[in-house]
Amino acid sequence: MRQRAVRDLLHAIIVQIVVSVVVGLLAYAVSGSAAAVSALVGSAAYVIPNALFAFRLILSVQKPGGANPATFFLGEFLKIAVAVVFIVAAAKFGREWLVWPAFLAGLVCALKSQWLVLAFGKKMD
Repeated sequence: MRQRAVRDLLHAIIVQIVVSVVVGLLAYAVSGSAAAVSALVGSAAYVIPNALFAFRLILSVQKPGGANPATFFLGEFLKIAVAVVFIVAAAKFGREWLVWPAFLAGLVCALKSQWLVLAFGKKMD
């Protein structure tokens, strides 16, 4: 059961990364390199905190007794806080080059890539 949990967490992160790269490539094809970078930054604002959270859960699953619900809720809170910090930092430091539609597309696609995992996860096994 622990191995399946670890595999599913890693699978979810991989799907997010793949979706982020695809969105970046589409943004590049439609609007150029500034849009591609913006889309990747938008994706990273969610993928990086989510990956850190997933790896923290993987470590807690490996401990005797398994994951603690408090670890999950604290990790979820920290994930959201770090994502907000990334978004604010992108808005502050990317004023000159950030393409907002591409940034938001990257962010939303990274967020919604979890639906792909849920929709196709059982079929991919």
